[in-house]
Amino acid sequence: MEFYDPDNPEHLIAADLTWLLSHWTCVFGTPACQGTVAGRPDDGCCSHGAFLSDDDDRARLDAAVQNLTDEDWQFREKGLGRKGYLELDEHDGQPQYRTRKHKDACIFLNRPGFKGGPAARCTPRR
Repeated sequence: MEFYDPDNPEHLIAADLTWLLSHWTCVFGTPACQGTVAGRPDDGCCSHGAFLSDDDDRARLDAAVQNLTDEDWQFREKGLGRKGYLELDEHDGQPQYRTRKHKDACIFLNRPGFKGGPAARCTPRR
């Protein structure tokens, strides 16, 4: 289904109604999660980083980052360093920011063996 954002008539929202109404749930961190890239199951869906949808999305991410500690986020020092945690990419032919990749996956993905546990640090905790 597709509809326009009532607050922004130029913003078309497309959603798969079947998926939205399904009983799907994320299985990250379980043996059922095979990831989105062959041979990288520990990445879950974090192999490519996440595109930001708009300025509000970036503001929410920036605020969340301020609350992360070294115990929360494995690559905090890198993410807050010179290269930052975002990089400019392209989506649908337009420049768009996404979370930066570090060591072949999203910089917010804590890898297995990290003392804080493997997790995507800018997603809700389980």
